[in-house]
Amino acid sequence: MVVTVETDIVNGSPQFDLVGLGGSAVKEVRDRVRAALRNAGYDYPMQRITVNLAPADQRKEGSGFDLAIAFGILLASKPKQMLSREERILVLGELALDGSLRPVTGVFPILLKAKNAGFTHVILPEQNAAEARLVDITVLPASNLEEAVSYWKEGLVRISFMRCSRSSFSRLIFWICFSKSVKVMMLLRKRSRIL
Repeated sequence: MVVTVETDIVNGSPQFDLVGLGGSAVKEVRDRVRAALRNAGYDYPMQRITVNLAPADQRKEGSGFDLAIAFGILLASKPKQMLSREERILVLGELALDGSLRPVTGVFPILLKAKNAGFTHVILPEQNAAEARLVDITVLPASNLEEAVSYWKEGLVRISFMRCSRSSFSRLIFWICFSKSVKVMMLLRKRSRIL
């Protein structure tokens, strides 16, 4: 299933609305993203922010949406500073309140799927970099939101890492696809259990 994360920012009383059947971890993204943006030195828009997870009739779970939603807010609120890019860039990771990135599970199968879908780059938590390097894709590891944004703004440069960690299958794959409106696309995978 493909999930589109749309970010819309308009004038009005400051509010953050998340629609589209997000699970409990997804609903908590509002507080994590707001704190992470502020603590990383970015202005949090004091406007009405609506984030839509489509299709609305499918339940979404996990904290791996955090980084993608933060990018959507930055791209929608700072279009001159955060220009859209031509490359197909996968973005995933959980945000801590201080703006640091926490790892997500199942990076290897996520990136295999992303590579087959035509993605060329991935921005992800540095703890996931070794596993990500097993796939032929440009790996851009970041320890915090500021580093992730700098890849987007200043250039996509390959960084190599030495070892691989074992991980379980994940449910999420994120990629960013921008045109006139800000959209973050995600492909959800069902959790697989090995007996």
